[in-house]
Amino acid sequence: MFMEEESSDVVFEVAPMNVKKSRKKAKPSPVNFYAHRLILRKSASALADMCENVENVSIANVKPEIFRHALYYAYGGKITDEDMQANAKEIIDATDRFGMANLKLEAEASYVNSTGIDYYRCGQYDG
Repeated sequence: MFMEEESSDVVFEVAPMNVKKSRKKAKPSPVNFYAHRLILRKSASALADMCENVENVSIANVKPEIFRHALYYAYGGKITDEDMQANAKEIIDATDRFGMANLKLEAEASYVNSTGIDYYRCGQYDG
């Protein structure tokens, strides 16, 4: 069902983040993500609330690949450890915004593990 356009009842239009590379101001096209309200209601409460009475929802300030990870997780998917570590901070921010507590906890754990503290160098190790 993930990203199944035919049976979806809501479309999220995620605008790519602005990247200053040239002087031209051509706006990149938004990326569409197809979803189902019933699934969102069970796994992403704030996202479900955003699409309560509309079929198209614009999402800003989230990279499309981060939104894809969050939506995939909402459908029962597992984010790879590599993707989680590489994007943990952005996933934390997005999931906090979209009401996805379980994914936020997983991303926080990954973020903490990837930013490990070397207790030997800090002089805090008693072992």
